[in-house]
Amino acid sequence: MDAAREVASVSEFKFTLTDQDSKAVRGLREGSAEHELWKLVSSYGDGVKDPFGGPLPPFQYLERALLVARDEEMRLAACLFAIQDRIAAVREGLPRAAGLDLASLHAHLQNAHEERQVASASVDVKLRLCSIARSARLERLKTAIRMDNDLSNAELDGTDSRFRRRWWPSPQFVVEMKNEARELERPPPISAFWLAQCFMMHFTKRPLFSPREIDNSFDFVAEDEFHRCPLGKTASQRLALVIANRGREIEG
Repeated sequence: MDAAREVASVSEFKFTLTDQDSKAVRGLREGSAEHELWKLVSSYGDGVKDPFGGPLPPFQYLERALLVARDEEMRLAACLFAIQDRIAAVREGLPRAAGLDLASLHAHLQNAHEERQVASASVDVKLRLCSIARSARLERLKTAIRMDNDLSNAELDGTDSRFRRRWWPSPQFVVEMKNEARELERPPPISAFWLAQCFMMHFTKRPLFSPREIDNSFDFVAEDEFHRCPLGKTASQRLALVIANRGREIEG
């Protein structure tokens, strides 16, 4: 496996690696300081594996899988409220609920509960895997950055012949290690859809949108006349509000 593909097995971040770098790392003596440094950058380490078997994929892949799982779990949570709102409308005898079948709604509610339980379990698994990969990657990058600095100082001082290196990471490569480490110190990405729904549920115990009003891509679908929104606005008004306040608190 060439150097670029080796790094790509743990990260999708693009590192500057020349043909000369690839040649040099292939010739590193196992157990040498340079080999240890390279392995810190190009692997998760022997002790970090997928608990369900096999190697962990790049941590960015796990971040995307977690984002999708969270969105799906939130969509199913909103589905529960949508069904409950329809049940409430039938029981209250609202004209718009004419034609809705209570028994059918209760059956849908049970199915939605079961689907959300499965989705919640999926989020837990993906969050665990993502946390394992991100934590391992960040720790190894920080160790590699410190090690490169120590080896460079020893090489320049000429105090220890063990540090006469066959491979020196380029200045750009070191900058890229630091950039990725900074990126990993931030939380994994979340979608605007999940953030808006989660924010409102945290404060009002209800989702901002019905699943019939927007999709997971945060595109408007239609108004849901049964949705009992805590803000008392139409779906299009709520969507405009979220877009206008993206990155700030949603105000009613």
